[in-house]
Amino acid sequence: MLDAEMLKSIAAQLMTSTFVIIGGKSLPVRRTSSQRFKTVAFRVGGHRYQAIEQNPEKPSRCVSAGAKIERITPRQRGDAAE
Repeated sequence: MLDAEMLKSIAAQLMTSTFVIIGGKSLPVRRTSSQRFKTVAFRVGGHRYQAIEQNPEKPSRCVSAGAKIERITPRQRGDAAE
């Protein structure tokens, strides 16, 4: 289950490292193709999530840590059957 401390840890690791450790697993930090933002995809509680670095030039209404985490829906990943 995602909690506030886990989210803070993921955001901090995303901004400062090339790997993020979640639940004992080391996951690589990648970059998006267009804006070159840092991103990491992970699973928690059977759900897929993706943490994405925020654009520092645009204000964020929901996150001040510099990264946001969103659940990936079946439509976003191309799985219509899930």
